[in-house]
Amino acid sequence: FTIIVDGLLGTGIKGNIREPISTAIDFINNMKKIKKIPIISIDVPSGLDPNTGIVAHKAIKSDLVITFHRNKKGLASNSEYVKDICVKSIGIPWEASLFVGSGDLIPTLKVRKIDNYKGEFGKILVIGGSKNYSGAPAYSALTGIHFGCDLVITYVPQVVGDVIRSYSPNMIVRTSPGDWLNLEALEEIKYLAKWSNSILIGPGLGEEKETEDLLIELLKYLNKNNKAYVLDADALKLVKNHLDLIQSQKVILTPHKTELKVMTNVKLPPYNNI
Repeated sequence: FTIIVDGLLGTGIKGNIREPISTAIDFINNMKKIKKIPIISIDVPSGLDPNTGIVAHKAIKSDLVITFHRNKKGLASNSEYVKDICVKSIGIPWEASLFVGSGDLIPTLKVRKIDNYKGEFGKILVIGGSKNYSGAPAYSALTGIHFGCDLVITYVPQVVGDVIRSYSPNMIVRTSPGDWLNLEALEEIKYLAKWSNSILIGPGLGEEKETEDLLIELLKYLNKNNKAYVLDADALKLVKNHLDLIQSQKVILTPHKTELKVMTNVKLPPYNNI
């Protein structure tokens, strides 16, 4: 028994279909017409817009579409391109589909009472910055402020402190002498880490050896005290030789493709699929 499984194109198709996919679609449709070979499409028939059902150029004429999580609006049963539909779960919780649009999470936020005081709605510590990089820690802190966190402290080298303060009057900036952070800052950062609810380490941090030494000691302290933290940007590069420090810890890593390659020494595929 012969079938054709179509997985040529995904849900983001726009405009005319280029070669060699265009010829492949024609060939598959002809095989169905001439030899009566059934076609099963994965998620959506290649060439069909899953939101509207419109075929701008050409598309696979499927006997069965196996789509995921829930049915797509454009997959109208018994149309020219979709004869039958089967919806399969891929592990996305039902609740997650309720909170996917702009503003959908607002009802989950705490209601602020008139007598609440500053500090009851989150305290974030951003650790980063170096002589040439002030924007990354500043924008990270601003994100916390804009989201509604009460207090955000940005801990940076003194050389960029005033620049970061200029971003917003709501910005609280603590500094350590020098062009980059080093072990001299450790005790003050420990104190601030104990104060905070959430810790971000890495934006604009730089890759100096002295900063790496600070990061190692800081991670040991955070792990010992069961603190959760996020490692981003330069912190990911500095921790690459100390991955044992983050094993089984309360840590979130946020690498982009190049940072992941630096961390793991794994050669990644050339396309952006991460």
